[in-house]
Amino acid sequence: MTEFHDWKDIRADLDDGYSEALAAERARTEAWISAVEFLDELPAERNQSVAQAAASVRAEGLAISSNTEAIMERWARGELSTTQMRELVRQLHTS
Repeated sequence: MTEFHDWKDIRADLDDGYSEALAAERARTEAWISAVEFLDELPAERNQSVAQAAASVRAEGLAISSNTEAIMERWARGELSTTQMRELVRQLHTS
């Protein structure tokens, strides 16, 4: 993982005419911002996926169990990975 540099070091590099330090720090900052934006959008997208899955099941004349719904809600909040969510749902229906 790339670590952020101490601002005193960056400023000292810039004072010495080292413009690559600013470019490197800007790139790190942009990467961090992109990751934060992605994580902010993730729950909304997952909630939409859960709603679409529930609607699809209802359209087939079926219902999602409360246990499955709880697992899907945990996934939507980011508490479970997709792989974990799938495994837990499979376990519910194979026991």
